[in-house]
Amino acid sequence: MGLDDVSLSIAVTLTENALRLAKEPLVNAVNATGRLAFDITISGIESERAFIGTLFDGKGEKQFRGRFSGMARKTRGANKPEPSPDGRSLQELIAISSLQRGANIVTPNPEEKQGSVDLAQNEANRLFGRIMLGSVPKDVQDKLYPNVIKLDAEEIKVQEMGKEFFKRAGIHYLMKQLAQSPDIKPELKGKVNVPACEIFLTVCGSLKKPAGDAHDPVTAYGWDREKDKVILAQLQGEYQRVVLECYKLGYRRVVTAFHPFLAQAKYWYQRYAKYVLTPQHTNEFKNRVVAKGETGATLYSLQVKLTLLKEAANGDIGDAKDVATILAELQGSAGMGFIEQVGWDATTQQEVLEASDPLICFSAMALP
Repeated sequence: MGLDDVSLSIAVTLTENALRLAKEPLVNAVNATGRLAFDITISGIESERAFIGTLFDGKGEKQFRGRFSGMARKTRGANKPEPSPDGRSLQELIAISSLQRGANIVTPNPEEKQGSVDLAQNEANRLFGRIMLGSVPKDVQDKLYPNVIKLDAEEIKVQEMGKEFFKRAGIHYLMKQLAQSPDIKPELKGKVNVPACEIFLTVCGSLKKPAGDAHDPVTAYGWDREKDKVILAQLQGEYQRVVLECYKLGYRRVVTAFHPFLAQAKYWYQRYAKYVLTPQHTNEFKNRVVAKGETGATLYSLQVKLTLLKEAANGDIGDAKDVATILAELQGSAGMGFIEQVGWDATTQQEVLEASDPLICFSAMALP
């Protein structure tokens, strides 16, 4: 019997990732007698269902190609989904995201995937701007923007968490806008320290002095990290807290698919916390970090989900690990330095200011 008469019957088990990404031969085998050997490279798995290969008979090699006579998907070692008290699944919770994808969406954030935008972040920026302007002295509010909708109860709660920060941030933003308004007298504009107004948020986000001779925004602002450490620590602490609170509130308001899980918050916190630290998820997270540089966005999403579930459970999470511990272990598994809090970078700070612009309008009669 010649090689042309050889018929091969092969059972191959491959993962979906292998089928999608394979470029090298996926099958290498030798028959029991050691007289025949072959390799197979799969191509066109979704359309042609074809393969090519090389057959070795000890004397030479011969190329061959063929088509699969049949294909079947099999799941090995799969367990039935764990029943939940509300009939929902862990997979539903995992899949919930504040990212909206679309071909026409453009985002300046390098951590976001191309063609996607974080709706929760957009809402957080809007809330941050509203609360900041709502913290300007009332008499100034009444003169400059009397028609702006007043803060609601949830926004006021966030404002109270950062009262000193928002009061100062509101004034800095207001002064910057006044200096840019064509309706304000030049002699008044000249009294505004515009550079200080522009870097105030950067100062509040600069927790440590830059290494070496790098530019220090705190010094540029006119403060000394040692002499002004008390007020600096207060503003930076409040800033970090309200950043997270604005995002959490934004997430609750725009990610409505998350709402049903809050009714069984303790149960879902425990399930989700356990899943996040499984080898499967930690490996996926590590691969995402290596491949895409995802750090802040991924961690922030995990942090917010866990935090909102914990709050809805009134802090009762049973014997599950706390949010900070989970984040630390997850980052450690990916070889990353510990990040206690994911803050807004310079790009997001600029987005906050831009989101606030439409909320305020100056008139010639605003100031003398």
